[in-house]
Amino acid sequence: MPLASICVRLLPSCGRARATTKKASVRKSSARRILPTRAALFFPIACRLAVDEKVSAAAGPLFGLVHSAGIAYNRPLKVVSYKNLLDMQRVNVDAGILLAKGFRQLGVCEQGGSSIVLIASVAALKGEPALAGYSATKGALISLTRTLGVELAPQKIRVNCISPALVMTQMADGVRNTLPPENMEQLEKKHPLGLGTTDDVAYTIACLLAPGARWITGANIVLDGGYTA
Repeated sequence: MPLASICVRLLPSCGRARATTKKASVRKSSARRILPTRAALFFPIACRLAVDEKVSAAAGPLFGLVHSAGIAYNRPLKVVSYKNLLDMQRVNVDAGILLAKGFRQLGVCEQGGSSIVLIASVAALKGEPALAGYSATKGALISLTRTLGVELAPQKIRVNCISPALVMTQMADGVRNTLPPENMEQLEKKHPLGLGTTDDVAYTIACLLAPGARWITGANIVLDGGYTA
């Protein structure tokens, strides 16, 4: 599986994007490149620059795009603020739409076939207290996936999403620091296979980006260690 050798770092302070390269294991026979985008998203400049012609010129036509930025506020309905809701909407949903809009531009994505992967959450599928705003944005991503999967199919752009349960990341650390230890223990027990790792998510993303997934679009892949079983 040819993984990307290009990383994009957005520089909001100077309003431009910088592309840096690093060594990666890439099959010599493959001319395609996948660009996993990991960036702090600031609006509206960052979403446009993440996939503008400068990046595609440096990397060649892009075979894939991953929107893997997210904000979660654990706030009961009685205390969640409108600003909390706007912050989550802008990063979790609006960023995905604008990145897809930039990616579909002529000359940016690989014309022979390319792929977008969005990161949703099992919070969109199973209710948990204090996650009304967050779960709503992740449900929106699943709906967005279905819509774009149909809309972009004529351009040979596949669009899929992944809905992970609790994965050991900085966001999970925030949950751990917020919940009492006994509540965190109960949450972990809801995952029969244990908590997920970033590798679990990355391997699934790589599968969806790969040419072998050419007949998969508009799909939501649940990756939860048995949480929703």
